[in-house]
Amino acid sequence: QIRTMRLLLVLGVIGGAAAFAPTHVLPLLHGARSSPALSVLACASNKNEWGPLTLSRRAVVGFASGVVVLPRSSWAATPSVDEDTKQLVAGYNTLTDLVQNWVKYAGDKEEAKGDSVRRQVGTVGGKSALVGIRKVLVRKNVDIDLMEEFGNKLTAIDANAYAAMFAASGKKRGYQFMEDAFKDTKDLKSVYEQILQSLDIPFK
Repeated sequence: QIRTMRLLLVLGVIGGAAAFAPTHVLPLLHGARSSPALSVLACASNKNEWGPLTLSRRAVVGFASGVVVLPRSSWAATPSVDEDTKQLVAGYNTLTDLVQNWVKYAGDKEEAKGDSVRRQVGTVGGKSALVGIRKVLVRKNVDIDLMEEFGNKLTAIDANAYAAMFAASGKKRGYQFMEDAFKDTKDLKSVYEQILQSLDIPFK
């Protein structure tokens, strides 16, 4: 108990004096469990097992209060497949389904179901795996040219599918806009495959 109190006192003094420096090397007991908040008292149970650890200002301030605050990256479990990769694969499968079953989603010459197509590509609604997909591409550091081409094709699909719903009395009929949207969808699928290849993500 005396040893523990001395340890807390020493760490408090060190933390208070060094809290405003950029980084510091402070002792941490080997064998301590990495966690969001690590009790110094718990560390003290591992007698004479010391080792250096570089800590940020935030961690040093934590020492001063009797708690070591470690970065989230030091304790969070690493998933086998990250969520962005899962969404990219799911988005590709959604797009493939749209291409293969175009008439089901888009209608035929008698009926242009523009909103149905827009829901599939994620430009309306919130259920498609393609919702927010451009943000995923940014986080994955996808090539800027591929991202731009992807965005252009996605915008073209949305524009043509939207126009198809209001083209009954125009020179260009609704199904003609949907034909353009179908071409854009196939082009988007091709760009999507290039993106997956560049990220070494397998797809069927």
